[in-house]
Amino acid sequence: MADVPARSGNVGWLRALSGRYWRAPSVLALIAANLVPLYGVLHWGWDIFVLMMVYWLETGIIGLFTAIRMVLVSRWVGVLLVMFFVVHFGGFMAGHFVFLWALFSGEWRQNVSGFGNLAYVLIFATGLWVACVALFLSHGASFYLNVLRPMRTASPSDNPSGKPLTAGEIMMTPYGRIVVMHITILAGAFLIHKFGTRLAPFVLLIGLKIVTDVAAHVRTNFAQIDAQTR
Repeated sequence: MADVPARSGNVGWLRALSGRYWRAPSVLALIAANLVPLYGVLHWGWDIFVLMMVYWLETGIIGLFTAIRMVLVSRWVGVLLVMFFVVHFGGFMAGHFVFLWALFSGEWRQNVSGFGNLAYVLIFATGLWVACVALFLSHGASFYLNVLRPMRTASPSDNPSGKPLTAGEIMMTPYGRIVVMHITILAGAFLIHKFGTRLAPFVLLIGLKIVTDVAAHVRTNFAQIDAQTR
């Protein structure tokens, strides 16, 4: 099944979990990228803070592709909106980091000295960069399949409403997805704190994240698919 861009009709949260969407190339790439953190937990000894940082950095990746899409849609107006978006979204990410640091940093507070040292030790020494590259490639594939390719091949009949998303509307799209994703992640993280660092809670957290992430991806990028196309 090829990716079906969302031009007419939202997909409900439950319908987004249908198997016919999960066979799409961008969904398969997203699932594969989300399995890299599981390898990190199993073989690189990732703790909950490293896992939280992977998902925090993924937020930045989502923001980057959102900004690019805004510019493609509105050109110079999009550039001006991107400047506002960078400040607003950057503040959102900064506040989120402070929250994660306060709750989950644990021994990292004693083992690092300064932000530069934290960035090096956290991203390179742990192998976290591998997960970030995988997630970047996954979101990049989705951007090509669901944004760039439809823009190049679109015809007037592709959009019956005649009202494609504006740059301002695009600017708001990542927030809902990110909030739902991180509520799920935080719920799983608290389970890990409660039950310790045994493998099962980590697997549960990563599994919940994959399900939520795929559903949000489908709702953002796919249109309703008629039953005959299953």
